[in-house]
Amino acid sequence: MSTKTPLPFIFFLILLTTKASASTDLTQDSIEVTYYRDALENPTDIRYLKIELIEYLEFEIDLSAFVNLEYLDLSEIIDLDSIPKGLESLQSLRSLDLHRCSGLKYFPSEILELPDLRYLDISKTAISSIPYEINKLSGLCVLLVHSTSVNSLPESISELDSLKYLSILNTDITHVPKEILTMQSLEIVITSNKSIISGFTLQNPQVVISLNPYYKAHLYREKPRVK
Repeated sequence: MSTKTPLPFIFFLILLTTKASASTDLTQDSIEVTYYRDALENPTDIRYLKIELIEYLEFEIDLSAFVNLEYLDLSEIIDLDSIPKGLESLQSLRSLDLHRCSGLKYFPSEILELPDLRYLDISKTAISSIPYEINKLSGLCVLLVHSTSVNSLPESISELDSLKYLSILNTDITHVPKEILTMQSLEIVITSNKSIISGFTLQNPQVVISLNPYYKAHLYREKPRVK
């Protein structure tokens, strides 16, 4: 004689599974996300900091004391028009997320002072150009520029020997310099421009082209180191 599993128990399992899967991204390996208001007491202990819009409006954000920070999430702070004070002090920072900071019009020069940066997301910002000096980010592995007004890529990007993932979908970029087309480190390029796709196909056929702005990005996303 078979027995039916009670519906409330099934719903409980679904809820439990959903919560579990939602917490397996960058918070794995016992890395905890800390919000700004909770991080002020012991800033040197924080490695993963998330600042929300309400905190940005409430506090005068100063990052200077977060000297061991490895991951900074400023995404979706739509009122952000400049980088918070002290970003250049984060010499251990490996990942910076500025996705949907739609008030940000210029590429922040402070970013160029982050020697350990591996992952940079400036997608869906109002940034319209990338500085030539981006080649200072010698360890950069992922650059997400999609859905911006950027209309060209500086040749200096070709000097980023660690760059594996480049997303330029939904931009005004119609031409990629040959120096970038032939980059041997590149593995994935996100674009829908036929001319750019043709260029990579001819010059660098091992590069995977996708129309999905975050295609396999999670595989390249920098995770805070467990100490």
